[in-house]
Amino acid sequence: ATSSTDGTLRVWNIIRREVLSSYASTYSGGQLAYNADGSLLATSAENGLIEVWETSSGEVIQSLPNPGKLVYDLAFSPDGKNLAAGFEDSSLRIWDLSTPSDFEELSKHTAPVNAVSYSHDGTRLVSVGEDYKAVLWDMTVSPPEAIYTLFFPAAVRTAAFSPDEKLIAVGVYNNTVQVLDSATGDTILTLRGHTASPSGIAFSPDGSLIATASLDDSAKVWDVKSGLELLTLSGHASQVTSIAFSPDGKRLATASRDGTSRLWDASTGKELNTFFGDGSGLVDVAFSPNGKLLATGEDDGTYVYFLELEDLITLAKSRLTRTLASGECIKYLHKNPSECGATASTPVPTPIPPTDSGRVCQVTGINGLSGNSFEESVFHGMQNSNAEFGWDIKVLESVETTDYQKNITEFQRGDCDLIIGSYVTADAVHAAAQQDPDQKFLLIEFPFDPPLENVRTQLFATDQAAFLAGYLAASQTQTGKVGVFGGVDFPPVTDFMDGFALGVEYYNEKNSADVEVLGWDPQKHEGFFVGGFCCELDGREITQQLLDQGADIVLPVAGYDIGLGSANAVQSHGDAYFIGVDFDWADAFPNLQEIVLTSIVKNYDKTVELTVRSIVEDAFTGGIHFGGLETGEVSLAPFYQFDSQISDKVKQELEQIKADIITGILQTKP
Repeated sequence: ATSSTDGTLRVWNIIRREVLSSYASTYSGGQLAYNADGSLLATSAENGLIEVWETSSGEVIQSLPNPGKLVYDLAFSPDGKNLAAGFEDSSLRIWDLSTPSDFEELSKHTAPVNAVSYSHDGTRLVSVGEDYKAVLWDMTVSPPEAIYTLFFPAAVRTAAFSPDEKLIAVGVYNNTVQVLDSATGDTILTLRGHTASPSGIAFSPDGSLIATASLDDSAKVWDVKSGLELLTLSGHASQVTSIAFSPDGKRLATASRDGTSRLWDASTGKELNTFFGDGSGLVDVAFSPNGKLLATGEDDGTYVYFLELEDLITLAKSRLTRTLASGECIKYLHKNPSECGATASTPVPTPIPPTDSGRVCQVTGINGLSGNSFEESVFHGMQNSNAEFGWDIKVLESVETTDYQKNITEFQRGDCDLIIGSYVTADAVHAAAQQDPDQKFLLIEFPFDPPLENVRTQLFATDQAAFLAGYLAASQTQTGKVGVFGGVDFPPVTDFMDGFALGVEYYNEKNSADVEVLGWDPQKHEGFFVGGFCCELDGREITQQLLDQGADIVLPVAGYDIGLGSANAVQSHGDAYFIGVDFDWADAFPNLQEIVLTSIVKNYDKTVELTVRSIVEDAFTGGIHFGGLETGEVSLAPFYQFDSQISDKVKQELEQIKADIITGILQTKP
C-alpha cells in the first residue's frame, strides 16, 4: 500500500502492476498500516480521523474517536487487537479495537510523535519524535510504562524493530541511522551515507539487512552485522518517504514525493516496476502480509484497482481520443521501443476552457499545495479573490522542476489573467514573460534585473514587522536579554534582524530600560549566522548558546528546519519564548503554542488579493513592489494565549509604533 498527499490510498497487484480497489477519503493524512493477516487496513485523515477498513470489501468497519489532530504514524499490534497512533501534538494513543471508545494516552514526548513500531511479540513499542527522543514502552502492563527514554542530537523521524527484537533502528535528522541494543538502548552501529534525513526504515524478514529511505531522493540497503552500505536505490525524482520489504525479503518497495512507488530487487537493487499514481506525492508504502499486494495512499481517498495488464491497456486505449506518442507508449504501457512506433504528430492537450470572469492561476513548487505554508497562503489569497471579485481560480501542482515551464505554458493557453509563481519557478516565469509580454505574472520574492513590465515582483518589508516584534520582546523579557540569529548574511535575513534589534533599542529609549540583544549588532552588521538553512541540530545548538548566555526570547531567521530545532531547544529549556518568521508558527504547530510569543508574518494571501485588485482596477504595474505594514502584507501574528499577559499599555504602544512606521516617523533599518 502507498499513501499520498493528494489523499489517495492505492492498493496494487504488484505482479500485474494494476490497482485493485480504492478507498475514498475526503482528507488523508497519508499514514496507513496493515494488520498481521492483511484483512484490515488502518488509514489516517488530515483532520485526525482514523478509519479501519476491511480489505476484502473496501468498507470502513471502525472509525476511531477523532481528536482533531494530525496523525504522523500508525501501527497495529501483532495480534491485531490494538492500534497505536502518534500525533502532531506530542501525544501517543493506544486503542483497544474491541472497545474503540477506550484508549490509553501516553505523554513522554514534548513534540510531534513521528513514528511508532511494535516489537514482533507485541510486548514492547518504540515511539520517536521531533523532541529528539526515542521512548521504549512496556505494553504488557496497563497503562503502558516507559522502560527507557533515549536522547539524540536531532529530531528522530522513523524507527523499526529487528525480527528477533534484539535491535531497534532509528532514523535521526542529522542524516544518520542508529542501530540500538533494544534491551539497553546502547548504540551498536551508526549508518552514514545519506545526505538528508532518513524518512523510513525496514529490516529484512531474516534480520540481516536494513533498508532506509531518505529525503535525499534515494534509498539504501545496509548489512546489519558490519554496517556496510550494500546498495543505493536511485531513480526517484524527489524525496523518498517510505520503504518496505516484501514478506519473502526478495523485493523492496519505496514511496516518493515524486508521485511514484517503485519496486526493487532487494539483492541487486534493480528497479523492477514503477507504479504511477495521479502525480500527487506519496508518504507511505506497505506490502500486504501475503506479499501479493502493495498499498499506496493519497489525500482524497483510497483506491484499489484490479485489471490484467492487457485488459488495462485495452481499456486505456478505448478511452483515448488520440494515438499514444512513442514515449507515452513506452512509459505507460511498458512496451519495448520497437512495439511503440513513432506517431505522426505530438499530441496537444486540450486548453483550460475560457472564462467570462477573471482567472488567477497558481503554479506550485514540487512539494505541491498541501502542507506548504507559502503555497497555501497564496491559494488562500486566490480564494479571497474569488469571493471578492468572482475570479475563477486554477492550480497546477508541479511534481518535477521540468513541470514549471509546462504548467506555465498550459496556463498561458488557459485564459489566465494572472499567473503566480515563486522563486523556484523564476527561470520559467522569466522565459514565459519575455515570450508573452501581454501575460501578467506575480512572482514572489525573486526580483529580476532588469525588471519586466508584465511581472510584478513582490518583496516584503519584514524589518517593519520585526521592529514591532523587538519592542514586544523587550517588554516581555524577564532576564533583560533577547537573542536573534540568522541563516545566511544577506538582506532577506538581516532585514528581520535589523528591525528586531532596533525595536529593542526603541523600547530601551522609551522606557529607560537596558534590554540587551544577543546575536546581532545592526550598526556594526555583526552577529550569529548558521551558514545555511539546514538542519534542526544547528538551530538547537545556536539557540542553546543564546539561552546559556541568558536570553529568554529567541528569534531564529533561518528557515523551517533550523526554526524547528530552535523551538525545540526553547521548549526543552523552559521559561523562554520563541518568535517565528514568515508564517504563524503557533497556528502551524499547535504543540509549540506554549512557547510562541508571536510570529513575523509575510501575508502572501494579501499580496495576491492586492495584485488581482490592481488588474480589476486597470492599475497593474510590473517591477519590484514592497509590501509592508501599510498594505497589510507583513504583520505580527496574534498573541493567542499570551494576549492576557501583554499589557494594554504595550498593545497601545505597538499600535502607535505601527502608525509611526507607516508615516515614516520611525526608521526600521540602520
